[in-house]
Amino acid sequence: MAAGADDPVDHYILALSWSPTYCAGRAPSDAPLQCALDADRTFIVHGLWPNTRRDAPEFCRTRERRPSRRLINSMLDIMPSRGLIGYQWKKHGTCSGLRPDAYFDLMRRAAAKVQIPAGLQMINQPLSVRPAVLREAFLRANPAMDESDFYVRCRGDDLIDVRICLSPALGFVACPNVRARRCRSRLLEIDPPR
Repeated sequence: MAAGADDPVDHYILALSWSPTYCAGRAPSDAPLQCALDADRTFIVHGLWPNTRRDAPEFCRTRERRPSRRLINSMLDIMPSRGLIGYQWKKHGTCSGLRPDAYFDLMRRAAAKVQIPAGLQMINQPLSVRPAVLREAFLRANPAMDESDFYVRCRGDDLIDVRICLSPALGFVACPNVRARRCRSRLLEIDPPR
């Protein structure tokens, strides 16, 4: 698996977005599969991004065709936006060195490797937690994961996403610059789905 002939994929970043934060500023009709009142989404897969030792390539030239409608529809359970699926292929999948079906299969397998903490799977009221508490919950739910293998991102006090670094074989690996990328908020406000 390569991002380019000279730059093989060193690791992937699996981005798991906190759907209620994304949906907070949108009408349900703007993103119906994700933000409808009955969608009840917590973490969704935002993308799987190939990284080399030198950089994070984007929008690579490829001879591969775009993902088929059938393939896109098959991903909607974990990535509830056709536009997002197509965009992630164009921006990141093209740099994976994989065909669309293999890239999205890898994404699905990567997402299956990560256990979401039980307290965040069925949230029905707002939570205020320190980012360290959220990190500890992910570590307890994923015993093979080390603290350097992922980071929590926020905007102000709002949870944006959790980003997990994985080897090309989908083992947890240390993320570069993990400390610099972590949420620095004192408390995170974690809203439940609508």
